[in-house]
Amino acid sequence: AGVLSGHSPQGAVSWEEFRRSRIAGGVPEVMDRLGALRELGVDEVVVGLGAVPFQLSDEEDIELIGTEIIPGLS
Repeated sequence: AGVLSGHSPQGAVSWEEFRRSRIAGGVPEVMDRLGALRELGVDEVVVGLGAVPFQLSDEEDIELIGTEIIPGLS
């Protein structure tokens, strides 16, 4: 079973495949990916919290970004 079972010809998408083109995972994984982008010179990242575009975010997800991710990048 995949993380996402979209209507693509490939069918369900595994967690590993999903993460290849997205920043996803726990705080340490997200921090590592964002740190790598910073090293490449990226100054700004647009965040969408959820597996699908325009998904409504949970307040806990927003708080996590504000209390653990952003301060960890400073």
